[in-house]
Amino acid sequence: PEMASYVNSLKTELTIIQLIHPYSCYEHPNDFPGDSEGRLNDGFKGDSYGNKREGKVTCCKHHFTWMIKTVFQDLTFENNNNNIDHFLFIEEDYILAPTVYNTILRGLEFIQQTTTDKQQFFGLGLDPTNGGSKPEKRNVKDGFTAASFVSNPMVLHRSIYTQFKQHARKYCTVDDYNWDWSIVYLQSSHQLPHMVLVPTKMQTRHIGTDGRGMHEVANTKRNYLSQHQFEKDFQPTQFYADSMNHHKGATKHKRAFGGWSHPKDHDHCLNILSS
Repeated sequence: PEMASYVNSLKTELTIIQLIHPYSCYEHPNDFPGDSEGRLNDGFKGDSYGNKREGKVTCCKHHFTWMIKTVFQDLTFENNNNNIDHFLFIEEDYILAPTVYNTILRGLEFIQQTTTDKQQFFGLGLDPTNGGSKPEKRNVKDGFTAASFVSNPMVLHRSIYTQFKQHARKYCTVDDYNWDWSIVYLQSSHQLPHMVLVPTKMQTRHIGTDGRGMHEVANTKRNYLSQHQFEKDFQPTQFYADSMNHHKGATKHKRAFGGWSHPKDHDHCLNILSS
């Protein structure tokens, strides 16, 4: 409700298209895809780790699946023949650098110029630390490098969605409740490109409490953010080709994290991507 109110307050100043997820757990706490009052666990043996189904665990992957399909297939605009070429995905608890828009434009231009049959990018990442899993490098030159996708605010092209949809069954049935690690699973199986183009300096920062979405900023992150500000004059005009030579391939994801074994979750996911 708080986020919806904030979005509504911006509609007088900005052109906003607001999409409401029709299968959200918030709106369906006691029926699918929520917990259905426990009925979905009747006779269900559990996931790969023996865990019963939990609606709150499955909802994020359902949401992402519906969202990416809706953006690339269902939105209509009179002035561009219903073709949305690129999709910026970012969650609500990130802040953006003042240079993020120009960085995206330059990154997409570079991807278009360098993509070949043998070299394809999954997309454009905006956080070189992969959500803090790697240290932030200081005193680096402005530019782009190549990295493996893990989880990140990102920009995807329609062609990647087309490839993604071709492998919907594997995405929808792998026992992993994380949409991003489900994609990594496809990449590690060579069914999607695994490489992302990444700016050398941060264009987004995660300010929410880890793993909890829209909540107050954790004290540790508040201190971190006060010490690490965005650069206001980032100009990524160069690609550091040596990063391709050091690139180690797709992130390994041999065993999924579980939480996504129930047939009803599989069927719902497949129904979305088959329409």
